[in-house]
Amino acid sequence: MTANGAGGNTRADMEQTLGGIPCDALNQYLYYLRTTMPDTEDSSLKTANSVFLRNDEDRLQVKPDFLQAAADYYMADVFASPFNEQTQKDINNWCNVKTLGMIPELLSEPIPEEAVMYLINAVCFDAKWAHVYEEEPQPLDFTAADGTVQQAQMMYSDEYQYLEDAHAVGFLKYYRGGSYAFAALLPEEGMTPERYLAQLTPDALRDILVNAESCDVNAGLPQFSYDFDMLMNEPLTEMGMGSAFEESADFSNMAKTATGTLFINRVLHKTHIDVDTEGTKAAAVTAVEMFDECDAEVPA
Repeated sequence: MTANGAGGNTRADMEQTLGGIPCDALNQYLYYLRTTMPDTEDSSLKTANSVFLRNDEDRLQVKPDFLQAAADYYMADVFASPFNEQTQKDINNWCNVKTLGMIPELLSEPIPEEAVMYLINAVCFDAKWAHVYEEEPQPLDFTAADGTVQQAQMMYSDEYQYLEDAHAVGFLKYYRGGSYAFAALLPEEGMTPERYLAQLTPDALRDILVNAESCDVNAGLPQFSYDFDMLMNEPLTEMGMGSAFEESADFSNMAKTATGTLFINRVLHKTHIDVDTEGTKAAAVTAVEMFDECDAEVPA
């Protein structure tokens, strides 16, 4: 949604970061993906989008074509708000509702005075295993990614899709309906998850999943709940869209501002996942915070 509001080099940099696909083509692809994803009572995957904008026309005049694209391709909810404490609550409530309570709060601090717009995406997944775990989880020492040993409740099952590459083994466990599956990969002994992920390319991951071998797999999976949050500025800059975070950024297709400046201040990201004997619940929220002037105290 944000790239649709960019122009010039800023747009080109964002398109390259988003896979080298022009925005117009990416809009159509994402629209098709969003409207054709399998979504049933037992296996649900939903996405939602919103645009919160500061309702001060002397300060911000949003381009109608930008809002129309957000509505046409992403069915975005659009809210004009005073960007006060109530707006902070409204944004958090929107995230809470769209993630079924898994991410109840996106903004833990008051909205900065320089902020004029938030573009938010939420993804929510809720699915039951095709074959639930019938036995109660068993306590077992489990070595975490940082090397510490903790007690986990292990779930054991017989699966039939084996995954393997040069440095990891794993399995697929399907959800009801067969449209979605949980892919678990265990790096070889002595290799940390970070090292494994550093060498795992998108094409390599696709090959692992496509070439799943049909055979009996005795699998053990810990029951777990996990939360993660991250400021995405640095990785997105490293991926090539650093110009979007600069005051000189070109977002002329998004809006006009009184200061003549409009740029991304922060990209906030939060995720949550629960995996248990019945299935998986997971959610993610990503928000782009647009500024119309610089605040040196906010990380760039």
